[in-house]
Amino acid sequence: LIEAKNSDRGSELVCSRGGKSKWTDQVERRVTHISGNKHFAAVAFEDGTLQLYSPSGRRALPSLLLPNRAAFLVAGQDDHTLLIVTTNLVLLVWDVTPGKESCMLNEVIIALIRNATRSGVALSNVRLSNCGAPIATFTNGHAYVFHKNLQTWVRVADQSFLKSEFTSRLRQPGPSGFGEVQALQISAARA
Repeated sequence: LIEAKNSDRGSELVCSRGGKSKWTDQVERRVTHISGNKHFAAVAFEDGTLQLYSPSGRRALPSLLLPNRAAFLVAGQDDHTLLIVTTNLVLLVWDVTPGKESCMLNEVIIALIRNATRSGVALSNVRLSNCGAPIATFTNGHAYVFHKNLQTWVRVADQSFLKSEFTSRLRQPGPSGFGEVQALQISAARA
């Protein structure tokens, strides 16, 4: 568990496990977002920078300058993948494996946001699918997945998908009995 204690002079980051402090760090900036997994922690700051930490609390790299402040920050479930959406609508997917850092996707998502938010709908969540593709969900239940080969967003869920003859073709059961796409479609039907 990583917590940030913001103050007028900056922030104190505290990583703990089972109530016992593992490491701390003092920074002269205020924290806006934190995400991580067993491989790394990522901390976004109000000045548009991002700091990566190793599990032992070492700064993995110098501070990284984002295109703008972070709006969403999501670590992959069990890998070195990091998804960032900035306030100027740039979506970044990075592999932050130590010594092999790379940008896997750098996509401006203005068209996706503009198209989806015309009727007062808001972006509610951004995450990575099990196969590493960005998924954007909106308050109206619509969900989009980025198609890497086509370099575009594909709407995979809305209220009409359960009535579609193609819905059954998208079902690929996972551990819960539902595939990711089917779970998004069920969620859209409830919206």
